[in-house]
Amino acid sequence: MRGKKLYLVVALAAVAALVAGYVLYSKTGGKTLGAGAVTAPAECGSGPAVLVVYKKGQEDLAMLVEELLKRQLVDHLPQGTRFCRATAGDTGLTGLRVYPAILVRAENVSAMLSSALLNETVGGEWRPMRYDYTAAFETQIALQFGLPLPVYQYRARLLVVEGSTPLATIDQAALEPGSRIMALLSAVFVANITGVEYTKEPPAGANPSSLPAAYAVSSDPLDQGVPGVQRLGDNVYASTDIDLAEVFLQLGVAKAVEKTGAPPGIEGHPAIGSGRMHIAIYEDFACPYCAEFYNKTFPAIKEMIDSGQVTFHIVDLIVHLNENVTKLHKLLLCYYNATGDPGAYLDEAIRIYSEVAKLYRDANITSTAEFYNRIGAILEEEKARLGVDPDCEAAALVDKATHDAAQAGLRGTPSFAIWVEGSDRVLYITGYRDAEFFKQLVESLQQQG
Repeated sequence: MRGKKLYLVVALAAVAALVAGYVLYSKTGGKTLGAGAVTAPAECGSGPAVLVVYKKGQEDLAMLVEELLKRQLVDHLPQGTRFCRATAGDTGLTGLRVYPAILVRAENVSAMLSSALLNETVGGEWRPMRYDYTAAFETQIALQFGLPLPVYQYRARLLVVEGSTPLATIDQAALEPGSRIMALLSAVFVANITGVEYTKEPPAGANPSSLPAAYAVSSDPLDQGVPGVQRLGDNVYASTDIDLAEVFLQLGVAKAVEKTGAPPGIEGHPAIGSGRMHIAIYEDFACPYCAEFYNKTFPAIKEMIDSGQVTFHIVDLIVHLNENVTKLHKLLLCYYNATGDPGAYLDEAIRIYSEVAKLYRDANITSTAEFYNRIGAILEEEKARLGVDPDCEAAALVDKATHDAAQAGLRGTPSFAIWVEGSDRVLYITGYRDAEFFKQLVESLQQQG
């Protein structure tokens, strides 16, 4: 491979965090496939070792995996642990779920690493890394650097259960064979996904809390060596570690996620208007796209509020973890608590966003620290203008709303929850949307009743 050393340095920097997320994730182990004696290469030695087993054609991917593991597992293995790699044919390991596979031979590993290994051994002494962690980790590397994807022993078809509204459906072109999302879904189920079927009815035994949902259908035991996959019956399997509806939303494969139950965080927060259609924004005062929303999109929503179509909710979702940002949110909620006037809260929020937008356009602000200091200046101006204390009792609702929204899968701003009064179905959308989007959405939901 040309430029192999530089290539490796870039790969290490780009995917090191993925190892911590996928490989060192605390869960229980599971069963693995049986195997005879393992013929490990001499480089493994006779002591503690990590062995990467790969198929021919995966040499570059196996090399990157080995080098990444050397750096990421150094604090989780005994001193002197060796790292080595060999082909499946040379080791005699031809029946594993995924290749490259990661095997560990060591005692006294960290509790975190131990939880990422399967409970059974291959060849009497090697514990495989959970196959789903291995597949997800290696898929990210392969996609980013144009390498061949992991190879799976099992096959499956994907069953997609879509929501009741057009927004909670799948962009079917995104799930074409060979697409990025199909590679990621294959990693989730540790199987080669060979096709997709779409339906509105969940399979027997499934009760999805979010739509669109996805299940794997296979005659192979997809839960073998993959504790994050659960068999529901009739050869249907579900991912229990990952909410695939959130994955579809974040990757833009679905425009919205449909869930049942009340939207999070609206308790104690202002609501403007009295329409049957409810739109809640989850916002952060340091968010530039929230500022853009109020500047460009909100005037159209204000028209729908004034016409009696929409009730607009404003909910805290702090993603900029800075004390000045948090206190600014708490100050405004305390102001709302003191006045009981949602319109006055809205006016102050719009004024704050106007000032924040200026900060993002200011070429003289060259550091994050300076930006947050200027947010602090806005905070002091608001405190003087409003004459309220940001440490009031209602301030605790800011933290609660942020926590509840994150628990519901909303982790970026702006995010939105949309629902019709009297319905238990809520649509969740992440990211900035323009005025036309909300006009069409309200019209569509009104037509559905």
